[in-house]
Amino acid sequence: MKILPLFKSSTVDIAKYYTRGVANNALYRLDAVREAFVPYAKAHNVSLKIDKASKMIANFDTVPPKLKELLNRSISINVTNNKNRAKTKTLIIDASKDNFLYQGETTSLIKDNNGRLKYVKTKSNYEDNFIRAVFRAVENLTKKVTKK
Repeated sequence: MKILPLFKSSTVDIAKYYTRGVANNALYRLDAVREAFVPYAKAHNVSLKIDKASKMIANFDTVPPKLKELLNRSISINVTNNKNRAKTKTLIIDASKDNFLYQGETTSLIKDNNGRLKYVKTKSNYEDNFIRAVFRAVENLTKKVTKK
């Protein structure tokens, strides 16, 4: 399976398709909030490309049916470091879901019964919608491609 190269024409590139389908509807929803991605991408000096996951595969006809079904209903998010084009990360998100569970960890400073300060870590579950899950994915991929 060969992965197609992804070239950037602008800072944020969201593909547009005028047909029906789960991935197409997701791309339409993301295009509506495109302007929220632009300042983030410029501030972190990255390029962002969002497209159907099925467009990543060069020989899509040779893909097994189960994988083909998954790729048809998913989108791919590709983040590339503009300073070093070799640093790029891609993530696939299922566009047929609108609820995504996320577990976050926070550290708090509290006093115990003896008056001593202690750090306590707590884990919380969050539920994100599709748009927030994409923003979170872009943020995580950006951290990976821009770390020194």
